[in-house]
Amino acid sequence: MKKVFIILAAALMLAAPSKGQDVAPDGEFRAAWLATVKGIDWPRHEKDADGNEIIDPKADQEALVKMITDIKNVGCNVLLFQVVSNMDALYPSEILPWCHIVTGTQGQDPGYDPLAIAVKTCRELGLEIHAWINPLRCGPSDMERDSSHVVLAHPNYVQIYKDAYYLDPANPSAREYLTSIICELLEKYDLDGIHIDDYFYPAGFQDNPDTWDDSQQYQAYADDGGELDREQWRFENINTCVRELYQTTHEYGEKRFGISPAGRLVNTLRLYADPRAWAEESTVDYLIPQIYWQHGHPIADFAQVLANWNEIIPFYIPIYVGIGAYRYGQKGFESLDEFGQQIQECREAEQVFGHAWFSAKCILTDEFSKFLKEGPYKVEASQ
Repeated sequence: MKKVFIILAAALMLAAPSKGQDVAPDGEFRAAWLATVKGIDWPRHEKDADGNEIIDPKADQEALVKMITDIKNVGCNVLLFQVVSNMDALYPSEILPWCHIVTGTQGQDPGYDPLAIAVKTCRELGLEIHAWINPLRCGPSDMERDSSHVVLAHPNYVQIYKDAYYLDPANPSAREYLTSIICELLEKYDLDGIHIDDYFYPAGFQDNPDTWDDSQQYQAYADDGGELDREQWRFENINTCVRELYQTTHEYGEKRFGISPAGRLVNTLRLYADPRAWAEESTVDYLIPQIYWQHGHPIADFAQVLANWNEIIPFYIPIYVGIGAYRYGQKGFESLDEFGQQIQECREAEQVFGHAWFSAKCILTDEFSKFLKEGPYKVEASQ
């Protein structure tokens, strides 16, 4: 398998233009994360005088099409569309309840299919579309849930940590539940791939391991002859989860499976997630580390973090860099020039073949859109 990836990657590198150019390379991956959890990007509902959301299904559908069209017009060529955020869905699912953000009530059918609209729009515009899911997150404990939600329907699949529920990656049934979601998505929709982000074991868990009771599962593993210590075993649970998602995705033909780990390796390792292991096993088609810091950051200088990823991941796994457009106006990001410099350094990095913006609404403002179209994404008149 690894030899196949090496050959494919070598062909990609031969086809790509030389690094260090001031114009966008042909075939550059330029993605936008369209975030739907809490309506970050879509749907964005206004509220009435009593604080109730004003939900207009027709307006929401039109807004989704417009946002995807604007993403295309600004110069992007890939949409990462969040369709599962807390084990609820933005499409009619036989496994998951409807996400509450479209109607205000989890499990309530909005009367339209946001993912189908997104796929149709992307196909008409020539955009790739990857279904983005949060792999283990099941939402806060006080969330109002439909009876079909996994926390209520399959309580043995989940663990609770700091008042939030997560699928338990040590539980084979929970992992099978997750892979069934991938199957449903790829069977129903014309997708280019599946994308997951960094919701693995929760942040801070390593410092409070007793709040997540997996002692019986670990003991069963050890009694069955397992030789890994508990920390190594947790890493292997995530590796197994990634392995199964990758294999399931590739059962549906020429689809890609990608992950956006935390921006620094030390941070992602604290989630028991090791991208080096996935690269070594070839159980990921691309990585998008979320490098949301500026040049000169005292702990996570952009150039240094980028160089670290370029060194630790084998060349046959393409890297696309996650860039924090939401940071514009914050310390270190007072000027759009910071983003221009980051894109240029991505283009110069040996195995970096593109980037992704978080989040979509941030690059669609008049100022940011103009910056991209007249700068990093400028199309030369002769082309």
